[in-house]
Amino acid sequence: MKNFSLDIVIVVFLSFLFSVESFAQKENIFKNVFLDSLDNSIDISEFLRTRYGFAFVPALITEPAIGYGGGGALLFIHRNPKEIIEGTKGFPSISVLGGFYTQSNSWAVGGGHLGVWKNGNIRYRGGVGIISANLTYYRTPLLPNGVKHLDFNIAAYGLLQEITFRLWNSAFFAGINYSFGHTEVKFKSAINLPEILNDELNLNIGGFGASLYYDSRNNMFTPNTGIYAGIKYIHYDKYFGSDKKFGRFFSHILGYIKLTNKIFGALRLDYKNSFDNTPFFMRPFIDLRGVPAMRYQGETTYLAETEIRWDFTNRWSLIGFTGYGEALPVNKSLFNRYTAYNYGAGFRYLLARLYGIRMGIDIAKGPKDCAFYIQFGSSWFRY
Repeated sequence: MKNFSLDIVIVVFLSFLFSVESFAQKENIFKNVFLDSLDNSIDISEFLRTRYGFAFVPALITEPAIGYGGGGALLFIHRNPKEIIEGTKGFPSISVLGGFYTQSNSWAVGGGHLGVWKNGNIRYRGGVGIISANLTYYRTPLLPNGVKHLDFNIAAYGLLQEITFRLWNSAFFAGINYSFGHTEVKFKSAINLPEILNDELNLNIGGFGASLYYDSRNNMFTPNTGIYAGIKYIHYDKYFGSDKKFGRFFSHILGYIKLTNKIFGALRLDYKNSFDNTPFFMRPFIDLRGVPAMRYQGETTYLAETEIRWDFTNRWSLIGFTGYGEALPVNKSLFNRYTAYNYGAGFRYLLARLYGIRMGIDIAKGPKDCAFYIQFGSSWFRY
């Protein structure tokens, strides 16, 4: 999990777009709030600096693993009177209630809060939710009857709490987190899978974790320069409410560099590991655009992805990217190593100049699938 919730932030900014017409009609403030005085282009910087209250917005789901779908969210943007008068540039705290439904009959409902305090030096996120997801478990080598993948449903409810603090006015952040959930897994076909134990099908899962991050990016939304790196370990044990004892390790390095006045490069390195009896649905998978979630799983995964952005105007940009990843098997005598790649292109629009926020769409090709993604800020903002 990451310092900020990507899903919450995406729907926030979509809400600003859907709110433009109503604000223009009711308050006649379109020109002052939604147009940038520098170039007369659509820009929501002033909206972010001065607005608060409730907003409702539809959300679009584009994850290939669960199919296309949609949903909605009711948001409350928190600001105190001083912030409203001064028009602060600080990102507001946000509370949200919402849900979604997709073409695979997957659905979820939940609520959460994203808290940002002390000019971003303290960051909190927490939430509760219920989900029912219809997914696919891929199998290589094939089972004796030739089956190479199995459909299953995972139903779960749970909560997450996480807080991070800046250390001594440095670029380092440290944090702790706790999560708990109850999961029930049902395969649609009764086939024996030796790598999946019966005690993984109905579980309480509770884990406590610690994390350390380094963040020297010039902008948290769409960086041009800097490094964002982090490590996190989560331990699951009966002391935290878990039926199984296991561990999960996450690490990443994101680097951003200015190549010319108009061209910017970025590199992402990612390594994940799982320990002991990690349930199959919590094992790491190759996480690349164009590759469905959980398609290539293993005990360990590592990947590299690079991206180039060309700002061909002050507002519009083109994106190109490619990546490669590997998943090492849980049982080397039974499974082979998985590999996957991606490539693709997209565009961005500078939606909030004062915050350096760009939004757009990426189209990605993986080994077997094509997909498109709505992107907020950096393509790797979910970290």
